[in-house]
Amino acid sequence: MKSALFAFALLVYPIAPALAQEAEPAAAEAVAAPAVTRSTTLREGDTAPDGTKVKCRKMAVMGTRFPKRECKSEAAWKAFDTFTAEEARSATDRFQRDNVNGGSGG
Repeated sequence: MKSALFAFALLVYPIAPALAQEAEPAAAEAVAAPAVTRSTTLREGDTAPDGTKVKCRKMAVMGTRFPKRECKSEAAWKAFDTFTAEEARSATDRFQRDNVNGGSGG
């Protein structure tokens, strides 16, 4: 179950910016404000502009087996993790609500 949610979160990640644009502007700014977005100048261990350490993760990319390395501040990763967890939770809830009586009936 955890691997299915993780895979779903990876699928949601590429559309996250589009979802944020559709969301209320104040909410989008609140999530994006502390975040240090993808930047080639940030390296792991550096101090981000918000004062937290920069952490790097390997992110899965659709269409290739090679992961992409992304470096963001700890605050940005926390916001990213919160956003993806909430999106995965809401998508799972929507799926379960829509498919309550859609089973085989066995």
